Parts: sequence; C-alpha cells; structure tokens
Amino acid sequence: MLKAKAAVETAKVAYVNAQTAQANAEARRLEAVALQAELKAKEMELDNALTEAQNAEKIAAAEAKVAEIQAKLEQNKLNWEKEKLECETNLAYAQKAYEDAMKALELSKEFLSDQELAVLKTVQGKLTAAKNAIYGYDVVNGENTNHILGSKEQLDLAYERYEEAATNIDNYITKPSLEANLANAQASLDFYKAELDLKLEALNTLKSGEAYQAWLKLKEEYTAKKDSLETEIAAKQSKANKIIAEQTPAIDALKDAITDAQAIEASVATPKSDKDSTFAVSKAIVADLDASDFGGFVTYDAGTVTAKFKTGAEVLAFVKEDVKKLENEEGEAAYATMLDDVFSFADGKDSEYKKAVDQIDAAVKAVNKKKAAIASLDTEKAEADKVDAEKALKVAQEAQTKGITEWTNSIAAWKKVEGYTTEEDDKKAVEAANKAYKDAITAANKLADETEKAKAILKAQQTFADAIVKYYNAAAPLQLTVNKVTLKQSVTIGGETKESNVSKTVKEWLSDSDNKDVYLAALIVYFDNDATKLWAVGKAEDKYDAVAGTGSKAEAGLAGIKTKEKIKKEWHDKSVDLYGTELGEYNDEGRETEPSEAEIKKAWNNSISTDSKNNPAGLCGVVLTREVMLQTATENVEKAAQFDKVTAQLAAWKKSLANAKDAYIADNKEVLDAVVAAQKVVTENVATPITTLGMDKDKALLGEIEAVLNFSANDSNEALIIAHVNKLIEALQTEIGVKKGSFDEETGKYIETSTGLYLKIEKAESDVFEAQKMLDLYNSGDLTEQYVVDTAKAAYEAAKAQYERDLETFNYWNAKLAELMETLYGTASAE
Repeated sequence: MLKAKAAVETAKVAYVNAQTAQANAEARRLEAVALQAELKAKEMELDNALTEAQNAEKIAAAEAKVAEIQAKLEQNKLNWEKEKLECETNLAYAQKAYEDAMKALELSKEFLSDQELAVLKTVQGKLTAAKNAIYGYDVVNGENTNHILGSKEQLDLAYERYEEAATNIDNYITKPSLEANLANAQASLDFYKAELDLKLEALNTLKSGEAYQAWLKLKEEYTAKKDSLETEIAAKQSKANKIIAEQTPAIDALKDAITDAQAIEASVATPKSDKDSTFAVSKAIVADLDASDFGGFVTYDAGTVTAKFKTGAEVLAFVKEDVKKLENEEGEAAYATMLDDVFSFADGKDSEYKKAVDQIDAAVKAVNKKKAAIASLDTEKAEADKVDAEKALKVAQEAQTKGITEWTNSIAAWKKVEGYTTEEDDKKAVEAANKAYKDAITAANKLADETEKAKAILKAQQTFADAIVKYYNAAAPLQLTVNKVTLKQSVTIGGETKESNVSKTVKEWLSDSDNKDVYLAALIVYFDNDATKLWAVGKAEDKYDAVAGTGSKAEAGLAGIKTKEKIKKEWHDKSVDLYGTELGEYNDEGRETEPSEAEIKKAWNNSISTDSKNNPAGLCGVVLTREVMLQTATENVEKAAQFDKVTAQLAAWKKSLANAKDAYIADNKEVLDAVVAAQKVVTENVATPITTLGMDKDKALLGEIEAVLNFSANDSNEALIIAHVNKLIEALQTEIGVKKGSFDEETGKYIETSTGLYLKIEKAESDVFEAQKMLDLYNSGDLTEQYVVDTAKAAYEAAKAQYERDLETFNYWNAKLAELMETLYGTASAE
C-alpha cells in the first residue's frame, strides 16, 4: 500500500511536472509564434518602409525633375511671348510700310511714265511675293479654294505644337513609362496573335468537311475552349479579388480623395469675381478700335474695354477630365474607374482659362496692329490741333478769371444797395427842390429891394444846391459813376489873376459851401439853362483840351447810375455767365457762394458746349470743355502711347488671371496631390498586378468564342446551320484578312499590303519594336527625358528662322520700293 501510494504520489508529481512543463512549453511555443509573427510583421514593415522610401525617393526625384522642367517652361513662355509680341509688332510696321507704298504707287500712275511704272511693277511683284511668303495665299481651283500657309502661319502652328508638347507632362518620359508602353504593346501583339490562331483554327475546322458536321465539330471545340478560358479567368479573378481585398485601405483612401476633389469641382459653379473690370479708352483712339478687335473674355463697346471676370466663372476652375461614372461596386471596374478621374486645374488647350488668355493675346495683337498703322500726317495734324487747343484754353481761362471778378463785384454792388429803399423818394425830393428853386427865383425877382432880392436868390441857390448834393449822396449805393464838368475858374497866383479850366463832378462843384451858389449858376448855364440835367443820366464829357479850348459839354450830370433792380439783374447775369443757369440762378437772383468742382462737372456733363451762353456750366464749363479738347489733342499727339495703355491694361488682366489661377491651385493643391498620390498607390498595388494577370486578353478571346457560339438554331435544323456556316466562313475570312507577300490565285499576283488581323499584328509588332527601341535608347543614355519637347522645339525654331528670313526679305523689298519711288519722283517725266 505504501509503495503503491508512493508510486501514485510520484506519478502525480510527475504528472504535475509534466503539465507544468507542457504549459511552459506551450507558453514558449506561443511566445515563439508571437515573436515569429512580430518578426514577420517587422520584416514586412521594413520591406514596406524600404519600398515607400524608394518610391518616395523616385517620386521626389520625378517631382523635382518636373518642377525643374516647369520652371524652365515658365521662363521659356515668357521669352516666347516676348518674341511673339516683337514679331507681331515688327510685322505690323512692315505691313503698314507696304500699304503706304501701295497707295503711293497707285498715285504715281498719274506722274510717271510707262517705262518708270514698269520698273516699279517689277519691284512690286517681288514685294508681293515676299508678302505672300509670310501671310500665305489662296489658290482657287474652280469652286474650291486652297490656302497655302505662309511662314507666319507656320510659325504660329509650330509655337502651338511646341507649347502643347512642353505643357503636357506625358511628354516627359521616364523608364517606368517606357516599360509600361512596351508591356502594353506586347499585350496587344499577344492578343492579336491569339485571336488570329483562334480564328484560323475555326476557319480551318469549318472548311475541313461538310458544313453541318464541321459546325458540330467547331461547336464542340469552342465549347471546350470556352470552359477552359472561363476556368482560367475565374482563377485569375480570384487572384484579382485577393489583391483588391488586401488593398482595400488604399482603394478607400482613393475614394475619399476623389470625394474631396469632387467638392472642389462643385465649388466652381460660382463666379470668382463679383464684378467685371472696365477700362476707358482715350478719346484719341476710340474710333480706331472696334468690337471686332476683341472678343470672348475681353470686349469693346463705345470706348470701354471690359474684362468679364464676373461672367467668366469657368475661367478659374478645377475640373475632372475623362470622367466615367463611379459605380458603387467592389472589383476591378471600381478602381479602374477611379483611376480615370483626373483632377487638375483647367488650363489645357481647350480650357476656358486658355481661351481667355488667347483672347487677351489676340486683342493685344489687334491693338498693336492699329498702333502700327498711325500715319505721320496724322501726328503732324495732331500737333497743330494741340497748339490751337492750348490757345483756346488760355482764352477760356482768361474769360473765366474776368467773369469771377465781375461776379464778385456784382455781389458787392448788390450787398451795398440791398437795404436801400428811398430811391424814388430821393428823386422826387430833388425834383421838388427844383420847383421850389424856380418859385423862389420868381418870387425874388419880384422884390423891389435889391438887397432883399439878392438874399432871396442866394438862399434859393444854396437850398437847391444842397438838395442836389443830398440826392447825389442818397444815390451813392446805386453805384453811381458821375461825369466830369469842366468850368473856367479864376485863379490868382503871385498877384496875377488867370482863368483856368477845372474839371469836377457836379457833386464836387456843389459841395463847396462858400461858392456853391456861384457854381450852381455856372452849371445851369453849362447845361443850357436846363437844371434837370444836373441829376439826369447821360454820357460823360470828352477830355477837355485847355490850350485849344476844345471839348464838348456833358450831356448830363450823372453817368451809369443804376436802379436797384438793374444791379440785382447784373448780379444774376454775372452769376449765370460764370456758372450757367442751373448753378448761377436762384429765383431771378444770382448766387453768393462758389459751387463745388463736383457740382460744376455734373452740370457740365449734362450738355457739353463751347458757348458760355449755351453751356450749362457757364464760363467754368467752357474751361472744362477746352481742357478736354486739349487733353484729346494731347492724346492724339501721343496716340501710340494711348494704344500702349490699352495693351498694358490687357496685360494686367492677363496677370490677374494668372495670379488668381496660381492662388487657386495653391489653395487646392493638397487635395489634388492627395488624389494623385492615392491613384499612384492603387495603380502600383492594384491596377498593375491585375493587368499583369492578363484577364483582359482572356476576356476578349472569350468574347470572340461566345460570338461564334451565339447561334440559337437547333442542331437538327441542318439547312439553317449550313447557311450560318457559310456566313461565318465569309466573316472569318474578312476578319483574318490576307498577309503581305502571299499569292492571290484569283489575280495571279502577290499581295502587297496586309489586311485584317495580319495588318493589326504587323502594326502591333512595329509598336513593340518602337517601344523596345525607345527603352533601349533610354537605358543606353541616348534618349533624353523630353525628346518629344525637344523635337517640337526644334520644329518651332526652324519655323521661326524661316519666318525671320521671309520678314527680312519683305523689309528689303519695302525699302527698295520706297528708294525707287523717291528716285523716280525726283526725275519724273513731264508726262
């Protein structure tokens, strides 16, 4: 029992130890498995990191290369645009010289002899040929007209091809792109060969015996091929699905990136500007430009050029190109569709942005052409007009200055008389004094006592004189200007008495308190005993010559005395003369304050006139009109500069578009780069591996097989099957075609050109050869990364060189014609 018990205990201990050892072993195994999994994960992580690092390095290198190319392209574009502008300008000047020469030549027919004209005609022919070499010419053949391109047109085309090549990133080749081209070319060749084998086999089977039995045999063979292909496709599809499943995160990342990009696309529906931009063209060139010189993004109407920023919403837009509908399905169709969605800024050849830039360039070209057409006689006339305008402005300014003085004086005069209310009373008072004077003199003359009589007369004279002076003083606010009256006055000098002519106003004579009675009597005599002339209004006395004793009497004692109403009217008239009716008149009164410049310009704008009476802004308006006329004349003298201002504005708008484009790209670059990066990952990890499986070729061959088997007639219908076989043989023969070099028994000749699948195979073989050659050249270092661009550039430079030679020839014959005409005019015959 004890032994057994001990054995049991020993066994139990051994069991426990074994369990413990097993648990420890399992733990160690699990730990080892975990470590192994972790190690594998680390290895994969390292592999992925290494791949990403390598890809990042490649991407960075490629991006750096593209950035370098784009930087060079931008610099080249600046140079090209400058060269194009110079070419356009030089050509426009040459064209103007040609047109002037042709006009002069036409006029010359009246002055030159037939022999001289024949010489000119020869030179003209050379010049016309040189012109046609640049501009091209039309060849008429019945109802058809063919245009032969000139060197300028060829240069424009070459430039467009060069620009298109340089701006297309696909033209900057890389080794992966060349390898992909070779793979695609080889895949096409393999497919066409497989298709040829399939169809040759079908044709041979169908022609191998009786039609009905041949069809059954073909149906059996094709059914077997179909089953085999479907099995192979299913296996490849399983591999493709596995690839897609493993790369689900990458595909989802691409979906998200595309969703963000589509949000950008949707945002471009609203305009990028809330208003258009306008530019007022100088009056000097308003008539020289017309709407046909502009179009599209920039328009011209009645002297105003407009850039349609507001209505040109699509000018600044990101767009999705070559878009296919993104289906909500998993599988190769989904990622393939997503890879078709190319998001970028719409500045390609047919984009609205490119159209807007081209329309601005076309407007610049048209404006420069008009600038080059300015005739020297136009400039001379403009110079003369400017001198006349300067003189006219000076006259208008002097009239304005005088008008301001008169208006200011009229205000002062009115202010002086505004409170004067006794004009009529004062006039009646002096008339009453005159009557009292007459009555007093009559009464005095009746007195017997001479002393009393003398006193009465003296008193009457003094009272009357005081009344006249009082009237003069009362009339002073009416701005009276008095006439001078010349009387002889005795003057005693050194004990000797002499008479002297003294000129004073009536008021001054009668204001002498000691002698006013004497002067009154003399003045009455002076006015032919008509006392009323002492206060009547009349002309002033002529200047009196004391030596000769000549001169004429004043016709009245007052001159220029004005009524209150007349002074008020003068204030009104001077205001209207200076500022016009709208600003100068207030209920038949004048204005006291100077209007603002803005008010004057507003009134002036209502109707522009050079006549102050008809000008709504008076003399001030005339000055404004003359200033505009001078400005126009000055601009006419500087007409070329006015065209330059238009082209400068066009260039500014073009720069605004470019700046807005750059800013727009910068704002959305991160989103678009995310699409590109995600597409790259999906392409490398999904699209390329699935493409390598070759399912496309298998599915295409399966389609060919199913097309042959797609015949629903019952096998027992022998007649229908025989007809079908005959049609099928005919169709297969057409699709297969014939091979170059084979013998045609019907014609007895060898075939010179392949047709059908044989031709497709030849072209595919050529594509493979070319793709392999390109890859070999690249690997050997004999092919540049931008050979397409370099080729286009070489063509552009050749076209430019030819154009410059033609332009040099054109200018040579232009100069030769001018020189010859000058010589002939100098020695023109008497005819």
